Amino acid sequence: MRLTRRLLLICLITLLAAADQPTQNARPRHGLALLGASATAGWGVIVPVLNPTEGNRFHHVQLADALHALDPTLPPAVTASGSPGFFRTSLKNRAGIVSEAIAVRPEAFCAVDFLFWYGYGTTGGFGEGTTTERRAQRLELGLAQLDRLVAEGVPVIVGDLPNFTDALEAKPFSFLARGQVPTTEVQQALNARIHAWAQGKANVHLMPLAKLVADMKTGKPVPGAGITWGPTPRMMQHDRLHPSSEGLLALGAVTTDALRVALGRDPIQVDKSATRVALQRKDRPIPTAP
Repeated sequence: MRLTRRLLLICLITLLAAADQPTQNARPRHGLALLGASATAGWGVIVPVLNPTEGNRFHHVQLADALHALDPTLPPAVTASGSPGFFRTSLKNRAGIVSEAIAVRPEAFCAVDFLFWYGYGTTGGFGEGTTTERRAQRLELGLAQLDRLVAEGVPVIVGDLPNFTDALEAKPFSFLARGQVPTTEVQQALNARIHAWAQGKANVHLMPLAKLVADMKTGKPVPGAGITWGPTPRMMQHDRLHPSSEGLLALGAVTTDALRVALGRDPIQVDKSATRVALQRKDRPIPTAP
Protein backbone atom coordinates (compact mmCIF):
# COMPACT_ATOMS: atom_id res chain seq x y z
CA MET A 1 0.00 0.00 0.00
CA ARG A 2 2.82 2.40 0.98
CA LEU A 3 4.57 1.70 -2.37
CA THR A 4 1.36 2.37 -4.29
CA ARG A 5 0.89 5.73 -2.55
CA ARG A 6 4.49 6.65 -3.29
CA LEU A 7 4.06 5.84 -6.98
CA LEU A 8 0.84 7.86 -7.14
CA LEU A 9 2.59 10.80 -5.47
CA ILE A 10 5.46 10.65 -7.98
CA CYS A 11 3.01 10.59 -10.89
CA LEU A 12 1.11 13.57 -9.46
CA ILE A 13 4.29 15.61 -9.01
CA THR A 14 5.39 14.77 -12.56
CA LEU A 15 2.04 15.85 -14.01
CA LEU A 16 2.06 19.12 -12.07
CA ALA A 17 5.60 19.88 -13.18
CA ALA A 18 4.69 19.20 -16.81
CA ALA A 19 1.68 21.50 -16.50
CA ASP A 20 3.92 24.31 -15.25
CA GLN A 21 6.29 23.95 -18.23
CA PRO A 22 4.88 25.52 -21.42
CA THR A 23 5.46 23.06 -24.20
CA GLN A 24 6.79 24.09 -27.59
CA ASN A 25 3.47 23.18 -29.17
CA ALA A 26 1.69 25.58 -26.80
CA ARG A 27 3.62 28.57 -28.11
CA PRO A 28 1.63 30.63 -30.62
CA ARG A 29 2.88 30.65 -34.18
CA HIS A 30 4.42 33.87 -35.38
CA GLY A 31 6.13 35.17 -38.47
CA LEU A 32 7.46 33.71 -41.67
CA ALA A 33 10.44 31.33 -41.85
CA LEU A 34 12.52 31.70 -45.00
CA LEU A 35 15.00 28.98 -45.87
CA GLY A 36 16.76 28.48 -49.16
CA ALA A 37 19.78 29.35 -51.25
CA SER A 38 21.17 32.42 -52.99
CA ALA A 39 17.95 33.70 -54.57
CA THR A 40 16.30 33.81 -51.14
CA ALA A 41 19.48 35.39 -49.78
CA GLY A 42 19.43 38.05 -52.52
CA TRP A 43 22.95 37.25 -53.66
CA GLY A 44 24.50 40.29 -55.35
CA VAL A 45 21.37 42.47 -55.04
CA ILE A 46 22.51 45.91 -53.91
CA VAL A 47 20.19 48.92 -54.02
CA PRO A 48 20.77 52.61 -53.29
CA VAL A 49 19.61 53.66 -49.85
CA LEU A 50 16.67 56.04 -49.65
CA ASN A 51 17.89 59.37 -48.16
CA PRO A 52 21.50 58.16 -47.84
CA THR A 53 24.11 59.55 -45.50
CA GLU A 54 27.89 59.40 -45.82
CA GLY A 55 28.96 55.76 -45.77
CA ASN A 56 25.35 54.62 -46.02
CA ARG A 57 24.62 54.82 -49.73
CA PHE A 58 23.87 51.23 -50.70
CA HIS A 59 22.58 48.15 -48.93
CA HIS A 60 22.08 44.48 -49.65
CA VAL A 61 18.48 43.25 -49.90
CA GLN A 62 17.04 39.77 -49.61
CA LEU A 63 13.78 38.07 -50.48
CA ALA A 64 12.45 38.97 -47.01
CA ASP A 65 13.02 42.66 -47.85
CA ALA A 66 11.21 42.29 -51.16
CA LEU A 67 8.25 40.61 -49.48
CA HIS A 68 7.99 43.39 -46.91
CA ALA A 69 8.29 46.09 -49.59
CA LEU A 70 5.52 44.46 -51.58
CA ASP A 71 3.19 43.65 -48.71
CA PRO A 72 4.01 45.00 -45.22
CA THR A 73 1.00 43.10 -43.83
CA LEU A 74 2.65 39.71 -44.41
CA PRO A 75 4.05 38.00 -41.31
CA PRO A 76 7.54 39.35 -40.53
CA ALA A 77 10.59 37.22 -41.26
CA VAL A 78 11.75 35.38 -38.16
CA THR A 79 14.71 33.52 -39.67
CA ALA A 80 17.72 34.57 -41.70
CA SER A 81 16.69 34.99 -45.32
CA GLY A 82 18.42 32.12 -47.09
CA SER A 83 22.07 31.17 -47.38
CA PRO A 84 24.32 32.23 -50.27
CA GLY A 85 26.63 29.37 -49.31
CA PHE A 86 23.90 26.71 -49.33
CA PHE A 87 25.68 24.85 -52.15
CA ARG A 88 28.59 23.99 -49.85
CA THR A 89 26.48 23.36 -46.74
CA SER A 90 26.63 19.73 -45.64
CA LEU A 91 23.52 17.58 -45.71
CA LYS A 92 23.65 17.46 -41.90
CA ASN A 93 23.77 21.24 -41.62
CA ARG A 94 20.91 21.59 -44.09
CA ALA A 95 18.86 19.43 -41.76
CA GLY A 96 19.92 21.79 -38.99
CA ILE A 97 18.59 24.77 -40.96
CA VAL A 98 15.24 23.00 -41.21
CA SER A 99 15.28 22.25 -37.48
CA GLU A 100 15.92 25.92 -36.69
CA ALA A 101 13.07 26.99 -38.95
CA ILE A 102 10.70 24.54 -37.26
CA ALA A 103 11.82 25.67 -33.80
CA VAL A 104 10.63 29.27 -34.32
CA ARG A 105 7.07 28.00 -34.97
CA PRO A 106 6.27 30.27 -37.94
CA GLU A 107 2.89 30.80 -39.53
CA ALA A 108 4.31 29.64 -42.86
CA PHE A 109 7.53 28.36 -44.41
CA CYS A 110 8.94 29.97 -47.56
CA ALA A 111 11.37 27.54 -49.23
CA VAL A 112 11.31 28.88 -52.78
CA ASP A 113 14.80 27.73 -53.82
CA PHE A 114 15.48 25.25 -51.03
CA LEU A 115 15.61 22.29 -53.42
CA PHE A 116 17.98 23.89 -55.93
CA TRP A 117 21.23 22.41 -54.60
CA TYR A 118 19.60 19.03 -54.12
CA GLY A 119 19.25 18.85 -57.90
CA TYR A 120 22.23 20.93 -59.01
CA GLY A 121 25.78 20.68 -57.71
CA THR A 122 27.94 17.67 -57.06
CA THR A 123 26.51 14.56 -55.48
CA GLY A 124 28.14 14.89 -52.07
CA GLY A 125 27.15 12.13 -49.69
CA PHE A 126 26.94 9.56 -52.48
CA GLY A 127 30.53 9.56 -53.67
CA GLU A 128 31.98 11.33 -56.69
CA GLY A 129 30.07 11.72 -59.90
CA THR A 130 26.83 13.29 -61.03
CA THR A 131 24.80 10.40 -62.34
CA THR A 132 21.07 10.64 -62.76
CA GLU A 133 20.53 8.06 -60.04
CA ARG A 134 22.63 9.97 -57.53
CA ARG A 135 20.86 13.24 -58.30
CA ALA A 136 17.53 11.49 -57.77
CA GLN A 137 18.77 10.07 -54.47
CA ARG A 138 19.86 13.48 -53.25
CA LEU A 139 16.59 15.10 -54.27
CA GLU A 140 14.81 12.57 -52.07
CA LEU A 141 16.89 13.85 -49.14
CA GLY A 142 15.69 17.38 -49.87
CA LEU A 143 12.08 16.27 -50.11
CA ALA A 144 12.47 14.41 -46.82
CA GLN A 145 13.53 17.67 -45.18
CA LEU A 146 10.52 19.41 -46.67
CA ASP A 147 8.34 16.61 -45.30
CA ARG A 148 9.41 17.79 -41.86
CA LEU A 149 8.03 21.26 -42.66
CA VAL A 150 4.83 19.80 -44.10
CA ALA A 151 4.29 17.86 -40.88
CA GLU A 152 4.02 21.16 -39.01
CA GLY A 153 0.63 21.67 -40.66
CA VAL A 154 1.20 25.26 -41.82
CA PRO A 155 1.65 26.51 -45.41
CA VAL A 156 4.89 25.57 -47.16
CA ILE A 157 5.85 27.51 -50.31
CA VAL A 158 8.21 25.46 -52.51
CA GLY A 159 9.67 26.07 -55.97
CA ASP A 160 10.73 23.57 -58.62
CA LEU A 161 14.10 23.64 -60.43
CA PRO A 162 14.87 26.30 -63.07
CA ASN A 163 17.03 25.57 -66.10
CA PHE A 164 20.36 27.36 -65.71
CA THR A 165 22.27 25.61 -68.48
CA ASP A 166 22.84 28.97 -70.17
CA ALA A 167 24.60 30.26 -67.02
CA LEU A 168 27.57 28.10 -68.07
CA GLU A 169 28.18 30.60 -70.88
CA ALA A 170 28.06 33.71 -68.67
CA LYS A 171 30.92 36.20 -69.13
CA PRO A 172 33.52 36.89 -67.84
CA PHE A 173 33.06 33.60 -65.97
CA SER A 174 30.35 31.21 -64.85
CA PHE A 175 29.46 30.61 -61.23
CA LEU A 176 28.49 27.06 -62.19
CA ALA A 177 30.82 24.27 -63.26
CA ARG A 178 29.53 22.07 -66.05
CA GLY A 179 29.49 19.04 -63.76
CA GLN A 180 27.15 20.88 -61.37
CA VAL A 181 24.41 21.32 -63.97
CA PRO A 182 22.10 18.38 -64.67
CA THR A 183 21.08 17.84 -68.27
CA THR A 184 17.75 19.23 -69.41
CA GLU A 185 16.31 15.71 -69.41
CA VAL A 186 17.44 15.12 -65.83
CA GLN A 187 16.05 18.49 -64.76
CA GLN A 188 12.70 17.54 -66.23
CA ALA A 189 12.75 14.21 -64.40
CA LEU A 190 13.62 15.90 -61.10
CA ASN A 191 10.85 18.46 -61.56
CA ALA A 192 8.38 15.69 -62.33
CA ARG A 193 9.31 14.12 -59.02
CA ILE A 194 8.89 17.44 -57.18
CA HIS A 195 5.43 17.95 -58.71
CA ALA A 196 4.44 14.38 -57.82
CA TRP A 197 5.64 14.91 -54.24
CA ALA A 198 3.57 18.10 -53.89
CA GLN A 199 0.35 16.48 -55.10
CA GLY A 200 -2.12 15.66 -52.36
CA LYS A 201 -0.36 17.79 -49.72
CA ALA A 202 -2.95 20.40 -48.81
CA ASN A 203 -0.49 22.77 -47.14
CA VAL A 204 2.12 22.64 -49.93
CA HIS A 205 1.95 25.46 -52.46
CA LEU A 206 4.22 24.70 -55.42
CA MET A 207 5.61 27.74 -57.23
CA PRO A 208 6.55 27.18 -60.90
CA LEU A 209 10.03 28.61 -60.39
CA ALA A 210 11.28 27.00 -63.62
CA LYS A 211 8.75 28.92 -65.73
CA LEU A 212 9.22 32.11 -63.72
CA VAL A 213 12.99 32.15 -64.26
CA ALA A 214 12.60 31.25 -67.95
CA ASP A 215 10.24 34.21 -68.42
CA MET A 216 12.56 36.53 -66.51
CA LYS A 217 15.45 35.54 -68.75
CA THR A 218 13.57 35.99 -72.02
CA GLY A 219 11.89 39.24 -71.07
CA LYS A 220 8.38 37.88 -70.92
CA PRO A 221 6.03 39.73 -68.55
CA VAL A 222 5.83 38.17 -65.10
CA PRO A 223 2.46 38.62 -63.36
CA GLY A 224 2.64 39.09 -59.60
CA ALA A 225 0.97 41.14 -56.86
CA GLY A 226 -1.68 42.40 -59.26
CA ILE A 227 0.68 43.85 -61.90
CA THR A 228 3.27 42.65 -64.41
CA TRP A 229 7.06 42.85 -64.12
CA GLY A 230 9.62 43.15 -66.91
CA PRO A 231 11.12 43.17 -69.38
CA THR A 232 12.89 46.32 -68.16
CA PRO A 233 14.78 46.87 -66.00
CA ARG A 234 16.43 43.53 -66.62
CA MET A 235 15.36 40.91 -64.11
CA MET A 236 18.49 38.74 -64.12
CA GLN A 237 22.05 39.67 -63.25
CA HIS A 238 24.77 39.28 -65.87
CA ASP A 239 25.72 35.89 -64.40
CA ARG A 240 22.39 34.55 -65.79
CA LEU A 241 21.92 32.85 -62.43
CA HIS A 242 20.76 35.36 -59.82
CA PRO A 243 17.86 37.82 -59.96
CA SER A 244 18.53 41.54 -60.14
CA SER A 245 16.78 43.93 -57.76
CA GLU A 246 13.86 44.08 -60.21
CA GLY A 247 13.94 40.28 -60.53
CA LEU A 248 13.94 39.93 -56.76
CA LEU A 249 10.79 42.07 -56.63
CA ALA A 250 9.21 39.92 -59.36
CA LEU A 251 10.13 36.76 -57.44
CA GLY A 252 8.81 38.39 -54.28
CA ALA A 253 5.56 39.34 -56.02
CA VAL A 254 4.89 35.77 -57.13
CA THR A 255 5.83 34.53 -53.66
CA THR A 256 3.53 37.12 -52.10
CA ASP A 257 0.63 35.86 -54.20
CA ALA A 258 1.34 32.29 -53.08
CA LEU A 259 1.61 33.32 -49.44
CA ARG A 260 -1.61 35.30 -49.49
CA VAL A 261 -3.48 32.36 -51.02
CA ALA A 262 -1.93 30.00 -48.47
CA LEU A 263 -2.85 32.30 -45.57
CA GLY A 264 -6.41 32.78 -46.82
CA ARG A 265 -5.99 36.43 -47.76
CA ASP A 266 -7.41 38.37 -50.69
CA PRO A 267 -5.17 39.28 -53.67
CA ILE A 268 -3.43 42.65 -53.69
CA GLN A 269 -2.33 45.09 -56.37
CA VAL A 270 0.85 46.99 -55.64
CA ASP A 271 2.26 50.20 -57.03
CA LYS A 272 5.51 49.31 -58.79
CA SER A 273 7.24 52.66 -58.23
CA ALA A 274 6.28 52.76 -54.56
CA THR A 275 7.48 49.18 -54.11
CA ARG A 276 10.87 50.00 -55.64
CA VAL A 277 11.21 52.93 -53.27
CA ALA A 278 10.18 50.80 -50.30
CA LEU A 279 12.95 48.32 -51.14
CA GLN A 280 15.48 51.14 -50.72
CA ARG A 281 14.59 51.70 -47.08
CA LYS A 282 17.21 50.41 -44.70
CA ASP A 283 15.09 50.20 -41.56
CA ARG A 284 13.78 46.66 -42.05
CA PRO A 285 16.15 44.38 -40.11
CA ILE A 286 15.09 40.76 -39.94
CA PRO A 287 13.78 40.36 -36.35
CA THR A 288 14.62 37.51 -34.06
CA ALA A 289 11.98 35.03 -33.04
CA PRO A 290 9.86 36.11 -30.06
